[in-house]
Amino acid sequence: MAGEGQEHVVERGPVDLEVLELHAGIVQPPDGLREDPGARPDRLVPLPVRSSFAYRKKKDRREYVRVSLRRGVDGEVEAVKHPQDGAGILTSLTETDGLLEFPEDVTTIEPGARVGFLSYAALIG
Repeated sequence: MAGEGQEHVVERGPVDLEVLELHAGIVQPPDGLREDPGARPDRLVPLPVRSSFAYRKKKDRREYVRVSLRRGVDGEVEAVKHPQDGAGILTSLTETDGLLEFPEDVTTIEPGARVGFLSYAALIG
């Protein structure tokens, strides 16, 4: 059990399903608003989550960072960056829940900032 001031990491399971179900509800408009109710949306709308890390990038570049989701001590969903970047992409894909999307105009992300999360399930679904 996590003590006061410690983070409580939620293992993959019901919380992830709850988050992914919420994400699926956000990215797909109700059937009545689509021309073809079975069609996928043209652009996925990222789910807003809280970043648990700082990140810097160049302006005018869109970047995606592999992350896992967890609940912070306050119960809010936050994104945790995978510790490795680069060539180990297959391993990191199995150890993470999705991607954070950093738009072209953003250059700095601070811990606690709202960032856009795209679940792998939404990306391939």
